[in-house]
Amino acid sequence: MLVKDQADQTTNGIYAVSTGSWVRTGDAQSNTQFFQGMAVCVAVGTINARLIFICTTTDDPVVIGTSLVTFSPFGNTLLNTGFFAPCRVATTGSNIALSALQVIDGVQLAAGDRVLVKDQTSTIQNGIYTASAGAWSRSTDVQPNTSFFPGMAVNVASGNANAEIMYILNSTDDPVVIGTSHISFAPFGVTPALIAIVRKERWLSDVPGVDFTGATDCTALVRQAILGAQAARMPLNIDPGTVLINGAVIDGPCSIFGCGRSESMLQINGATGNGLLINTPSEVQIESLWIRGAPGASAGAGISLAGGASQNLFSTFRDLLVDQCAAGFATTTAADWTIDNCVFNVCTVYSVFVQDTYNPDAGDSQIVSSTLAGAAGSTLIYQASSGGLKITGNKIIGGAYGYRMVLPDNTQTVDLLFTGNSVENQTAGGLQMVRSSSLVGSTFANVAITGNQFAQGLGAVTTLAQIGDVNTGWLFNVAVTGNVFTLSDPHSTALTMNAVSDWVASGNIFFGPTGANSCFGIATLGTSGPGRIGANLFENINTPISNGSVAVFVDPLTQHGSVNITTSTAVGALFSGSITITFSQPFLTVPRLKVVVTDTSSGLSATVGAVTKTQATIFAFGFTNGASVQVLWEAFADA
Repeated sequence: MLVKDQADQTTNGIYAVSTGSWVRTGDAQSNTQFFQGMAVCVAVGTINARLIFICTTTDDPVVIGTSLVTFSPFGNTLLNTGFFAPCRVATTGSNIALSALQVIDGVQLAAGDRVLVKDQTSTIQNGIYTASAGAWSRSTDVQPNTSFFPGMAVNVASGNANAEIMYILNSTDDPVVIGTSHISFAPFGVTPALIAIVRKERWLSDVPGVDFTGATDCTALVRQAILGAQAARMPLNIDPGTVLINGAVIDGPCSIFGCGRSESMLQINGATGNGLLINTPSEVQIESLWIRGAPGASAGAGISLAGGASQNLFSTFRDLLVDQCAAGFATTTAADWTIDNCVFNVCTVYSVFVQDTYNPDAGDSQIVSSTLAGAAGSTLIYQASSGGLKITGNKIIGGAYGYRMVLPDNTQTVDLLFTGNSVENQTAGGLQMVRSSSLVGSTFANVAITGNQFAQGLGAVTTLAQIGDVNTGWLFNVAVTGNVFTLSDPHSTALTMNAVSDWVASGNIFFGPTGANSCFGIATLGTSGPGRIGANLFENINTPISNGSVAVFVDPLTQHGSVNITTSTAVGALFSGSITITFSQPFLTVPRLKVVVTDTSSGLSATVGAVTKTQATIFAFGFTNGASVQVLWEAFADA
């Protein structure tokens, strides 16, 4: 109820009627909701039906209960008869043929629909028409000259751009002469604030024909609702139910909210279908939805994020459930996005695919506090580029790989933070960082892998975490600290550092399977280094440290280590190579160092060693050329 005539003008306003005391309505009870110029339309009544009243006050902003508030009718005394019957749609800025049942503003016309024609090249033709399969005619209530005069108003019901907007007739002639006067229509008060007065929010169910049972494809209607919300600058709410779509496009700023990821579902239609296709540099926000692939899993993406010809920035995705898609979430040209508290379930290829071809070094995107449960053979998080990625606090379960980076050619990027995650039960590896096989012009630097739990799954996994590959000179500055690695296979490796430059592994805990095993804790392969192995704890690990480089730094507290080499550098029967173990801190006195060298093919062994306070050098062993040699060492600090 609009109360506008109180003796005490501080009590004027909009009230909810009840049998007891009336209270101000929820959308008009705070100071921020009342302001000079806001409008309200009265629906029924003997005197005020279909009138618009404008809030007038000397205070801006209005202070509820203090400011003197009045409401004045919009226009003049003709307002009682100054409204035309509503039109279904209005034209959108271009000249149209005044015939046939065409599509106007995204709406397919039916015979008898009223159309506001406001954009004709010849403004004499503008007016309100009744659509038909043949030639259109002006609607009967606007044919005579006496029905048209400046200030007349008409509401538009539907359309991507014009839904729920009121247009006011403008003309230099008063009265208007149909067929002679130049006529134009201007939107009344179309500002975000005034639109919000007419409608506080938009729902998908506002679009006629949307099926919430999932029986018919509603892609075009969802697109219409998105465009309408964008034009009104308001969020789009998705009602409870199941809506069938295939590639609903978002090409501008947009916020979409469901009623909860167990209530509002967008079901992908077809085995090759997609869900939401975001193709805009503008910020997009999507929350509280269920996006589901077709039964048996769709070959497309649940959410595809790109920036069109530019780069999408600052989009957010929260409280989503995405399942049974080939890719749950995929980016191609986007940065600074956030995935927060989402669930990706049984996505067959990738749960999250991360790439930014627009600027591979753009960064600060993040995947946080989410659960990713992969289908067999899938990769849960796949990164091709996009610097500054932060993967924190997630549950990463199943699939082939938990996190996998394969750096493409000619890609230079930096910064990965992988922290606080639980990575479990993968069949190929919990974490892998490698480069494409063509080895052209790619580098990655600054990697922190800290505070994670890695647990080996059953199957063919041999390395739980692989950092680097046989290619040198591309991966730099890597810290692996404070992680827990748990092996279940007796012939596997927890952590490999392959041809990595400038790295440290410290403060980690390594658990092997109970009983006899041939597990490795930390294995360094290729020309990996310089690197530093700090204080780590190894339990039930047969070979805590396996070193294939010429130098490795170890902490004195790391008391056990091993080196696996092949005597391919032997001259005759004498191995001519050497291995140097350098301690990160010198012993105060010469330590007692025991080194056992074993030819694993023949079983022959010898105990040798050359020791200083800072390093031990092992060299010149007379084993057979080509033999596999294992060097086990054990250092004791003097008491």
